[in-house]
Amino acid sequence: MVMGSGESGAKTSGKRIFELYLHPDQKEYDWVVIKGFELDKHLRGAGLYERTLSLKDKEVKRWLGHPETYPEEYKDKAIYLWKSQQDVGGYREVACLIWYDERVVVISRWLDYYWSGDSPVLLAPEE
Repeated sequence: MVMGSGESGAKTSGKRIFELYLHPDQKEYDWVVIKGFELDKHLRGAGLYERTLSLKDKEVKRWLGHPETYPEEYKDKAIYLWKSQQDVGGYREVACLIWYDERVVVISRWLDYYWSGDSPVLLAPEE
């Protein structure tokens, strides 16, 4: 399931093509459609969790250090890095990349919140 204008998301290094994944409910409705915990369960159940990225991935670090390499098609979305989850004060959060003030910024979101159609999960290409 691919989101965006292209069929396969961003080509960043000439080799890897990323996918902006949306749960089927996120595609059907545009706003407040699925809780993060439900999305987490879906990603794991569908075998997609292993393809998710984290803040430790090389490409993500490059985007953070060199914002000019951040894909244009990501700049109007919150891009979730599902492998970068942490427990903060009893709440589980997932890291997210947003474009702000000409740079890539990392924020996080509680899994108890709702995810909409502008909140895809970044997936590595299938091998």
